[in-house]
Amino acid sequence: MKIAVLTSGLLLMSLPIFAAGAQQVELGSDQTYTIDGMKDRCRLFQGSAQLKPFSIRIECSKTENRWDAISQKRPLPMWVEYNAAGLGKGIIAAEKVKENLAPQEYECVNYQEKTILYKGYVELSCDEFIQQVSSLKTLCAEGFVSKDGAESLVDWQQVGEQETGSQFTNGCQSQIEEVGQAQQPGTQQKPGQQQPGQQAPGQQAPGDQAPGQQGEAEAS
Repeated sequence: MKIAVLTSGLLLMSLPIFAAGAQQVELGSDQTYTIDGMKDRCRLFQGSAQLKPFSIRIECSKTENRWDAISQKRPLPMWVEYNAAGLGKGIIAAEKVKENLAPQEYECVNYQEKTILYKGYVELSCDEFIQQVSSLKTLCAEGFVSKDGAESLVDWQQVGEQETGSQFTNGCQSQIEEVGQAQQPGTQQKPGQQQPGQQAPGQQAPGDQAPGQQGEAEAS
């Protein structure tokens, strides 16, 4: 942040002015002042009838980060599986067939971090600078309110941006679980194990007849 002094009226030479009983006033604008030093300089100019008042222009800059969303599509595998078994005068060998279907497009989002550079300016009279300014950072961040109640804020303009290399993803790089690994704990079955109420191929429920049994009883 820089304090720039803008003079109004006639162009002033970088020479000291001497007046009887008056304090010396340096007209040059190349020197560096603290905030209190610039307030004293304002008062010196205001106290001299030979000098025109000047305004003060504060240059502000800030850098902030931003996350840009980058949408991507990823194909996910789709499949269907058929299981079949049968009974007759014996058990028909079971079949298990798995077919791959056309993949489904899944949309995910990557986020890329950037740093954005802004610059802006705010201009004050000497009176406003003396009354309002105690910190340039506060002035740049919050602006100031003039005597008539008008709020003066920095007019920020973006002047640059740069990628930081930081990325965040919501699943674009996640690994796909293998089939069978997504079962809930306690639900995995051992080979030959059946769930309650489930019949194995070829096993009859009590009182049921297998296909063909009724015909054999009638023929005897």
